[in-house]
Parts: sequence; structure tokens; C-alpha cells
Amino acid sequence: MSMESALAKFVFQNSLEEGYDARNDGSPLVHVSEQAPPMFVLQGTHDSMVWVEEAHKFVEALKATSGQAVVYGELPGAQHAFEIFHSVRTDHAVNAVTEFLEWCYARRSV
Repeated sequence: MSMESALAKFVFQNSLEEGYDARNDGSPLVHVSEQAPPMFVLQGTHDSMVWVEEAHKFVEALKATSGQAVVYGELPGAQHAFEIFHSVRTDHAVNAVTEFLEWCYARRSV
């Protein structure tokens, strides 16, 4: 069984071609609400654990529902957990997340 077919069967509960059922309890989509915090979603285009199309749906749902900042970054060619091994890509991702967190901290209500 391939990684994609295993994920489709056990995690996503259907294939990418069939579409994603947002009612799946494992989906972050079921947790999107007006109370969502500011969110920075960083997604690799070659992620075999979380399809890039699902990240797009999550970000769209957050933007439509949350009153907080939602930032999306897509990394061409990146796989799931790309940051485990240090690389220039990891440095840029860490810098982007740091800037986002600093921006959020500066805008917080005291």
C-alpha cells in the first residue's frame, strides 16, 4: 500500500480525486471557528501527508471565518517535515515564522 493510499483510507477517509470530507475529525477544518488565533500555514507542494489542496481549503476557511490574520506560505518541492534537516529553506521558514510571531506579539491587546 502506498503512502497516499494509506492516508486516503485511514486519515482522510477518501482519495484526493473523491474530494475531502471536512467532517473527518482528524481534519483541522472541523476546528475552524471565529475564535481561531492568528495563523501562519506553511505547506510544501510535495507533502505526501497533507495534500496542498487541503491546505488551500483550510486557509480559505480560516480567512472566511476568523477575524484574525491568516498567512499562507507554499514551499515548492517541499515534503512534510522538511525542516527536520537543516537547509537554507529551513532558515527562511524559521525567519518567516519568527517575523509573523513578532508581528502578532506587537499587535496583541495588553
